[in-house]
Amino acid sequence: MLIALDQGRLRGAILDVFDEEPLAAKHPLWLHPKVSVPPHMASEASNTAIVTQLLENTRRLAQGLALLHQI
Repeated sequence: MLIALDQGRLRGAILDVFDEEPLAAKHPLWLHPKVSVPPHMASEASNTAIVTQLLENTRRLAQGLALLHQI
């Protein structure tokens, strides 16, 4: 997948689950500019609530603000 991203065959990837959990701190996926690794949403939250939180934290990250709901 990293090769496909680097070659432009994939525009981006949002990843949540991996063969090995947690994903190693030095894994290249954490730093790849076309990869997003959102937090697990293991709850009964609605899709709307989950997407709203992801969009808000994306906005905050872009503006250099503190992210919500960090663990």
